[in-house]
Amino acid sequence: MMKYTVGNRAFETYEEAMAYCDMVDFDFHDMIVPFEEDVIEQVTSMETVRAHESSRPEGVAKDAYTVVCAQRPLPGDIVWEGESVGNGVYYAAGDITRYSKVWEQLEAMQVEYMSNDDITGELNKWLAKRNMTMDAALERVDMDTLCGMAKLPQIQ
Repeated sequence: MMKYTVGNRAFETYEEAMAYCDMVDFDFHDMIVPFEEDVIEQVTSMETVRAHESSRPEGVAKDAYTVVCAQRPLPGDIVWEGESVGNGVYYAAGDITRYSKVWEQLEAMQVEYMSNDDITGELNKWLAKRNMTMDAALERVDMDTLCGMAKLPQIQ
């Protein structure tokens, strides 16, 4: 069944979405996005951004939801605004098989949460490709700079 979203609100019909925009005086008619509620295919083209696991909100279970972020409001089972990890401040968590089409249409990126150990492991791989060790790298730059160079979240 086709539904429509305006930001993080879902509507059964296009007319309901238009009425909502008019009611709240939004000039966002161009942000009405159609989506199939029972989408089954997985998103394969969605890019990933990385964030430290400490930024995962309470109530968003690690294995229960896919988390995405974008530069505009997103639909999802849980939605919130937070600090940008590289693709906007709007976040949503939900079943990727249900929301994949609309998330992709809204140019969302999947958020991969990483622990300090995950970050350190990725840093070691990144440094090994450059024939460097962690100790040698840290003689030249601090850890925050090193994480930034490797496009990884900062170690907390």
